[in-house]
Amino acid sequence: MHYKVPVSLWALLPVLVVSLFWNAPSALAQTQFANKVVMADGIVTDDNKAADSDLTTNATIKPSLLLGFTRLRMSFPSVGAAGKEAGMYIKPNILISAALLGGATVNTYYKKGNTTTPVDSYQLSSDLLSLNIQLSGINKLSFMPTKEFNQIELVYFSALALGQDIEVYEAFSTVSPLPVSLVSFQAQPTQRGVALSWATASEQNADQFVIERTADAPLGFVAIGQVASTGTSSQTQAYQFVDPRPAPRSYYRLRQLDHDGTATFSPVVAVPSWSSCRRR
Repeated sequence: MHYKVPVSLWALLPVLVVSLFWNAPSALAQTQFANKVVMADGIVTDDNKAADSDLTTNATIKPSLLLGFTRLRMSFPSVGAAGKEAGMYIKPNILISAALLGGATVNTYYKKGNTTTPVDSYQLSSDLLSLNIQLSGINKLSFMPTKEFNQIELVYFSALALGQDIEVYEAFSTVSPLPVSLVSFQAQPTQRGVALSWATASEQNADQFVIERTADAPLGFVAIGQVASTGTSSQTQAYQFVDPRPAPRSYYRLRQLDHDGTATFSPVVAVPSWSSCRRR
């Protein structure tokens, strides 16, 4: 028994923006740093230092005549949000020149399972980068991605920038919001069984909640029912489900499913003694 309670084309490439000062991403904006190097082609030294969450260390990308380009790709621990700031902290070793500006791009990818799909490509803008020729220190490359991604790559076309190295300090993105923001999950023994209730503050492309139970947490969870999600909402949504045949001691959790099949789990709640409530 359950119910829901109402309650390149180079000319087409987007442009990277370079800030005129260096400021680290704010934790309040849910910014994340890349945490793993997944590809390094050409001459790249200390590549892991570009994915160590430390803005005082760096990898160095050097021109490679043999390959014609140098590539450094990193992955993020979570999906980067579309429409939210992303980019890299870099420092050329010499003054930025027109040759360098035309010879580098930032690409984004989305990896799911064993499949990696290209998402966007961003050409460094000579007009904007040239504003920083007289500045020293680290430059912040930033852009607004049009789609979600979880990998970012800097490609340096060496033939256009001989003798010019790029120091890569970190890559960053804004964490994509979880499909469901769960604000409460409770279980209460009643004469009818165990009444489960939960509420969400927001939902994005959510499909359903699968209610799971076990008498031996954290093992042995099995599905005992499901409740459809609202789907997409920025308002509080409340849900209920009654388990009419609980075990004498039961543990419950929610398995939230997105429309693409992705699953996330709620914390586990326990009902220590339903049988004593029933005898009253």
